[in-house]
Amino acid sequence: MATPVCATLRRYDALKKKCAAVHAACGPKDLNLPEDTRRDLIERFAGVGKRSTKDLDTKSADALLDHLRGLGAKCRSHAGGPIRVSPEKAGLLSKIGALLAEQKKPWQYAHAVAKNNFGKDRVEWLPVEQLRGMIAQLSKAGAAMKARGV
Repeated sequence: MATPVCATLRRYDALKKKCAAVHAACGPKDLNLPEDTRRDLIERFAGVGKRSTKDLDTKSADALLDHLRGLGAKCRSHAGGPIRVSPEKAGLLSKIGALLAEQKKPWQYAHAVAKNNFGKDRVEWLPVEQLRGMIAQLSKAGAAMKARGV
C-alpha cells in the first residue's frame, strides 16, 4: 500500500529541518566547526563517501544531532505539523505522488516544477487548476519515458 502523500511530505519536511539543525549546530553561533570537520562528521553518520546533509536519512540525522548535542550544541529539530489541504487537493497530491513514484523522482522534483512553472515554493500551495496542470506535465513526462524504454 502506498504511503499517503501528506505523510510523505511531512517526513520530507522533518528531514529538511533536521539537516538545517545540523548546519546550525555546526555553525559559528554554536559549535563553530570548520566545513571539513562538519563533512567528516556527516560521513561518519551517513556512510563512506556521503559528506553532505543531503545524504542523511532520518535515522542518521537523528544520531548526528544527538552527537552534536553531546558536544554541547543547543540544536533542536522540530517535526512539522500536519499539512492540511482540501479533500480535492489531497486527491490531486496523491496522484502527483503516484506519478513521482512511478517515474522514481523525489518530492523535491515536484517542488522544483511548482517553483519553475507556477512561482510557488511548495506543491501543496498550488491552486487546484495548477495541480491539474502539474499532473498533465508529469503524465506526459511519464509517457515519454515509457516510449524511450526508460
